[in-house]
Amino acid sequence: MRTLCFAAMVTLICAAALAAEPSSAIYDRDPENVWNRLYRAIAVRTEAGVDFGMDNSEPYQDSFDDPKTLIAILDEFLRTRGEDRASGNLQRALLLNDVWAAFDLAASAEVGPDGASLRPRLARVIERLRMHSSDISSLPDNYSAAVKSATFAADFDPEHPDRAFLPPDFLDAKGQWVEIGEDGLGVVAPFHLRMLSGRSVFRVFIRCPGGREATLSYLETLNLYRTPWALEPAGIGTRYPSQEKVRGNPLRFDPGTPQFPAGTIVALVRQMMVIDHEINPVPTSIIQKVQFRVFKGVGKSVYLRDRSEFNSHQLVYELVMRRRDLLAGRAGGFHFVTPDETEYQLTTILQRGSREAQLHGPVVLSTCARCHAPNGIFSVNTYTGSLSAVSSASAKANPQLLPATSIGYQANATADWKTSQFNWGLLKGLLEAEVPARFAH
Repeated sequence: MRTLCFAAMVTLICAAALAAEPSSAIYDRDPENVWNRLYRAIAVRTEAGVDFGMDNSEPYQDSFDDPKTLIAILDEFLRTRGEDRASGNLQRALLLNDVWAAFDLAASAEVGPDGASLRPRLARVIERLRMHSSDISSLPDNYSAAVKSATFAADFDPEHPDRAFLPPDFLDAKGQWVEIGEDGLGVVAPFHLRMLSGRSVFRVFIRCPGGREATLSYLETLNLYRTPWALEPAGIGTRYPSQEKVRGNPLRFDPGTPQFPAGTIVALVRQMMVIDHEINPVPTSIIQKVQFRVFKGVGKSVYLRDRSEFNSHQLVYELVMRRRDLLAGRAGGFHFVTPDETEYQLTTILQRGSREAQLHGPVVLSTCARCHAPNGIFSVNTYTGSLSAVSSASAKANPQLLPATSIGYQANATADWKTSQFNWGLLKGLLEAEVPARFAH
C-alpha cells in the first residue's frame, strides 16, 4: 500500500509540475528565452488566433508564419551566442534537429524569396549547434528510460488491448524481435525517409508468435517462396483528373504467398539524426516515434474487401517523443497516442479543407489504413515495395524481408541518401564557408 501511495504521490507531483510549466516553454521555463522563441518561430503556425504545432512530432511543410520575426530571432541568437545557453547535450541535439528541419524547409519552394535571407542564418545557427561525436554518444537512451519508468506495459496484452506497451528487448539485436534490412539493399522505409528528408533513421522490426526463432523461420519460408507474383487480367481505370482510360498492372501478388500467423507484430521506429562537427548526418540514441501494428487476424487473400475491415484485422499503437517530457525526464519523453488524438502528419497531408483543418491534422491512428490496408504480409510495404520510389527495381521484382545483417546499416543508408540531396549540398556549402573555428582545436 505504501508503494502505491508513493507512486500516486509522484504522479501527482509530476502532473502539477507539468501544469505549472507554460505550454510555450519547451527548452526553458521562461517562455521568452531565445531558444523557446526560436522554436516557436520555426515550428508553430497560427490560424484565427489559435496556435498549432507546439511540440508536434513532425514539422509543418508550409512556409513560416512570420519570416521577418524568425530572421530577427536568428540574428539575436547569433549575436548573443545563444548556443551557450544550452543546459546540456540533449537540449542542444533536439534544437539542432529542429533548426535543421527549418533549413530544409527554407531550401524548398514553399518558402519563396524569404528563403534567401533565412538559409545563411539557419546555417550559422546549425554551425554553432553541431556536436562533437563524444557529445552525441553521451546522449541518453530514452527508450530504455521509458521501459525503466514502468509507465507502459512490457508487451501487448490481448486481454487489455487498450494499453500502450514497450517491450524491454525490442531493440536488442539478439532479442525476440528481428530487424529487417540487409546491408547493401538501401533504406527499408523510403516513403517515411523522404517525408522527413533524411533527418531521421527509420527501422522496421517484426515478431511472430514464438519469438525470434519462429520469426526467422517464417522469414526464410517467405523469402524462399518461388512465385510471389501472379499474372491476372488487368482492370481498366480512369486517370485523374484527365478522365483518360488506362490499363492497370496485370502483375499481382500471388495469394499463395506464405502469410505470417495471427499475433504477429510489425513495428516502425524513427530515430533522430543530428549533424556532427565534421558536417556529417549521424544517428543519435534518441527514439522519436515507435509504431506497432498487431495483426489480430490474417486471411489468405492479398487485399481486404475494403478499408473498413482494417480495424478488424489490425490494432495500431503509436508512441511519440515529446520534447518537454524528454527534457523533464518523464518516461523517456514518450507519449501514448490515444485513438481519437489528432496531429499534423507529413505522410497524409490533406488535399482539401481549410488551413485550420490542415494544421490541426487528422486522427493519427486512422491514417495507417491509407498505406497499410492490404492483408497480412501484403500490408508491409518494405516487402511489397509500395510507395518505395527510392528502392531498386530488382528489390520490387524480387520482394523479400531479409533480416538485418548490421545494426547500423539503416543509419548509414539514411546518411548516404541525405548527402545526395540538394538541400544537404546547399547546407554543407554554407557550413563550410563559416570557417568552423569552434572545432579547429
